[in-house]
Amino acid sequence: MKLENYLIDLFGENEVKIYKNKSKKFPLYLKELYEIYDAEIQGTKYTFLFYNEDSSIVIRSISKQFENLKAYGINNPVLILNRVSTEQRQRYIANRIPYIVPYKQVYLPNLYLNIDDRMKSVNIKRIKKFSPSTQLVFILLMFQKEKSIHSVDIRKKLNISLMTVSRALRDLVSIDLLTVDGVNTGKRYTKIDIGDFWKIGKKYLDSPIIKTFYIKELPKGIITCYSSDSAISNLTMINEDDGITYAVDKQYKDVIENVAIEKDFVENNVSNIVEIWSYNPQLFADENGNIDFISLYSIFKDTDDPRIEIELDNLQKEFLK
Repeated sequence: MKLENYLIDLFGENEVKIYKNKSKKFPLYLKELYEIYDAEIQGTKYTFLFYNEDSSIVIRSISKQFENLKAYGINNPVLILNRVSTEQRQRYIANRIPYIVPYKQVYLPNLYLNIDDRMKSVNIKRIKKFSPSTQLVFILLMFQKEKSIHSVDIRKKLNISLMTVSRALRDLVSIDLLTVDGVNTGKRYTKIDIGDFWKIGKKYLDSPIIKTFYIKELPKGIITCYSSDSAISNLTMINEDDGITYAVDKQYKDVIENVAIEKDFVENNVSNIVEIWSYNPQLFADENGNIDFISLYSIFKDTDDPRIEIELDNLQKEFLK
């Protein structure tokens, strides 16, 4: 659905739900005028009314219909339009009639929200930490020398959808890592200075480790990277404990789980650790099979070990050269 894609693009996949209203309590004249859908945006419930004849809307009638809907328990009706003139837009806002024109404007006065793509005044929820896909895009842009960002290039390199790329770029814009010009498909993203990009972005990094298993031997056909203690041992002067720590993509979770042993039964020098990751560790691994520095930093950034803190600082300086 065009509307659903638009709202997901604005608010995020987990913040938007739209489904067909199956209630029979609405009067016949409303069902003839509208296609009725239930919706939820960032926890607030709405009723979306897709107007069948949006070229002949009468503001006074709409206001009365919205008022009448309260009798049916509908407190947040929203008019869904295909187009809106400047005059209509002004009258809707003057009469506080909520409406959405996909890829044009969202007016939800109960949220004090007026998103107008023409004016580029989008009120985007600021993130608290990177999602796996946003972290992947952040890592890619850290390695990219060019400041200009191209969504199609990101999609090809990371093998993710354009919608996912769009959400990740929106997240990076929300914390001022990217600047944006233009609207809709004409948006042009630019990366800020790489030093500031890293300084700001590293605060939002999140460990990609979903779950950890202990195994005696890796199953055949599993593609791995050295991770955590093994990776930092390979890259610094820190000595590794017995056993090797591997990172694998989440697609291998079931295979690894089938050969895993309980931690209580791990014998000295006979077990290895396998981390299941939320994204593919192979994407940015170095030529020696170690995970990339940014993912390594995300795993150890809250460590209490002063040795690791010193080595991370040294690796960071080397990485930013």
